Formats: sequence, C-alpha cells, structure tokens
Amino acid sequence: MERMKHWTICYPGDEDEAVYETLSEKQIIEQYFEYWSEKMRDIGKEQLISETHCIEDWTIVHWAWETDEFGNALDKQETMSDNE
Repeated sequence: MERMKHWTICYPGDEDEAVYETLSEKQIIEQYFEYWSEKMRDIGKEQLISETHCIEDWTIVHWAWETDEFGNALDKQETMSDNE
C-alpha cells in the first residue's frame, strides 16, 4: 500500500518570520483542485486535468518539498523506494 505523501511549504508570516506548513496530498486536492481545474479549463487544457497533475502543479507553484506528516525531511532511501 502506498503511503500518503506530504508536502511542506515556507512563506513569510505577518512579522516576516518563516512559516512552515505541511499538507497531505488529500488536503492539497481538497483546497486546490476545484480552482486549479477551472483555470486549466479556461486555457483549454482539459486533457491534463487529474489529481496527479494538480498536486505536481501545486508543488511547483509553492516550491514545496516532500516531507513526513510532521514536516521532517525524508531520508534518501525513503524517497528512492517510492520512485521504484
């Protein structure tokens, strides 16, 4: 069984402090898919609409990196085994 992937982003807070937020792929879909798929339709890219493409786009737009559910970096072995 494939584990739920999590992604962490960093952005400036109200006082310019670094704010880290970790979201599961389920949370990304819940928060972003409707908006993203509408924008994809607006530019004629219906054929590319999928949850996988949505998550990929979200991670690029937000400069996200894969982490565990607590925002901790994954070791190389863990990420390599997921890609096999």
